[in-house]
Amino acid sequence: MTVHDTAPITAFVGATGGAGTTRTTVEIAALFAAAGEVVTVCDAAVATQGLAGYVSDRIEPDVTSLCSDPDQNEVSDAGRQVATTQNVEGQVNVVAAYSSFEQLARAQTPEAATEFEHLLTEAAHLSDRVLVDVPPLATNLAIAAVNRAEQALIVSPATIQGSIAVERTQERMRDIGSRADFVISNFGTLENAEYSLPEATTADTVEIPSSSQGSKYTDAILSVAEGIARETVTPEFGTGFLDRLGRLFSGRGT
Repeated sequence: MTVHDTAPITAFVGATGGAGTTRTTVEIAALFAAAGEVVTVCDAAVATQGLAGYVSDRIEPDVTSLCSDPDQNEVSDAGRQVATTQNVEGQVNVVAAYSSFEQLARAQTPEAATEFEHLLTEAAHLSDRVLVDVPPLATNLAIAAVNRAEQALIVSPATIQGSIAVERTQERMRDIGSRADFVISNFGTLENAEYSLPEATTADTVEIPSSSQGSKYTDAILSVAEGIARETVTPEFGTGFLDRLGRLFSGRGT
């Protein structure tokens, strides 16, 4: 693993809603954790609050509180660890959105977007790597995430509409002085994507990573992780509780 003064920040930008951006971000975070890293995943998609589905603990303070009332909240208090189905050397911490509509509105101001950039910087001092789940570029937080990140990726469904949305997202990124490092297509192949992911082996959000090494999905996720890291990533999956339970019921456990 490359040593950084502060952790690199990578934004995963959804070209459309329903692109699988959240799931892709968390799966890649889990893979980096399997390679021994402490990874923080921050939620810029506060309207959908999808990251909250990966956390069983109470989310308080959430990311909107950190953005709208930073003097009263710390990033170190907001991170919640994601429980993986397999033992890994590192860990995945999620700073998720889980709040009322009124709080969501307060987190969409330009001032809150500035605080979100500060939040990402603070998370970078507490982690080996920071990944950001970003919705389509139409909110202050989404733009702040892309502006602060050293690396930005576009995630799109493998559809005609997805291909059009990729081009539109690339234009929007150029408008704010940024660019996409590469494009990831989900659920199949896109002509304008550098990486393609098949369907995950499970749709259950609690099963992260969705599978061990050797599956087509995890191999594809590994390729993306190495593209992000710009070096070889070597995950080591231990035997998790669900694996041990499966062997026990199949008569292979002791």
